[in-house]
Amino acid sequence: MPPNSPDAATVLGLAASDAATAALDAAGYETLAGGLADVELLARAVHGTDGVVYAAGAPTPQWPETERTAISALLGALSGTGGPLLYTSGSLMHGPTDGRAATEDSPLAPPAALAFKAAIERQVRSAPGVRGVVIRPSSCYGNGGGGPARLLELTRRTGAAVHTGDGAARHSFVHVEDLARLYALAFEGAEHGSVYLAEDGHPVTTRRLAEALAAAAGVGGQVRQITEEQAERIFGPLAPTLAMESVVSSAKARRELGWIPRQTDVVTDLTAGSYRDTAA
Repeated sequence: MPPNSPDAATVLGLAASDAATAALDAAGYETLAGGLADVELLARAVHGTDGVVYAAGAPTPQWPETERTAISALLGALSGTGGPLLYTSGSLMHGPTDGRAATEDSPLAPPAALAFKAAIERQVRSAPGVRGVVIRPSSCYGNGGGGPARLLELTRRTGAAVHTGDGAARHSFVHVEDLARLYALAFEGAEHGSVYLAEDGHPVTTRRLAEALAAAAGVGGQVRQITEEQAERIFGPLAPTLAMESVVSSAKARRELGWIPRQTDVVTDLTAGSYRDTAA
C-alpha cells in the first residue's frame, strides 16, 4: 500500500547515495544514509523494527562478500525476536529450465556470478530466532524502471534491440508492484524457512522481448542477434543467462499466500504502458 495511507507501516530505507535518498524521500519513505558495508549501522537500524526486507545488490566484485556480511549482521540483530527477514535471491538460481517451469523444489544450478547466494539462502532459512524467508523473483519490470529501462537506453543508443542465440529462449517476468504485494504477504504470513518464486504467468522469448524493446525505443523495429562475446562485453558476468531458458512457476505463492499478479505483462508495458513515456 502507499506509504501515505493511514494503514501503512513506517518503512525505513537504507540509502547509499544522494540519488537514493531523494528517490526514497519522493516515495514517502524514511531514509537512513549509509551502505551495506556498515554492519554496525545495519544492526542499530534493525532494533525496534518488525523485520527486514533485503532487496539490495549490485554485480560488482565486492558484492558477494558485502552481501554475506550484511545478512549475517541483520540476522544477528534480529535473532531472538522472531521477526521476519525476507532475503531477495532470484529465479536464475535454478539455472536453465529447458522447457519445464522450475518450482521451489527444483534443483539449484545458478550461474557463477550468483552461486554465492545459495549459501546465504541456507543461512537465512535456518537462522534461529528469526523468521527467515527467501524470495526468488524472476526478471522485474514496471513503472518505467528496472532491467527493461536499461535495455531501452541501450537500444536507443545503438539503434537496435539485441538478443543472443536464436531468440527462442523464454524468460519469466514479474511486475514490481505485484512483487511488492508478494513481499508484503510474505512479511506478514510466510513460515520460517519458506521459499517463493515470483512470476506473472506470461513468459516471453528473448526475440519477442527485443521486438518490444525496438518498438518502444522508436528504432524502426530494428532487432539483431549478437554473439556471446558481444553479449559479455555489454552485459558482463550475467550475459550467459540471456540465451538460456529461464521459466519458473509461482504456484506455491498463489496457493500458500493468496498472491495474484494483477499488472500488465512486460511486452504490453513496453509497447503501450509505462515505458512508452520514457521513449526519447
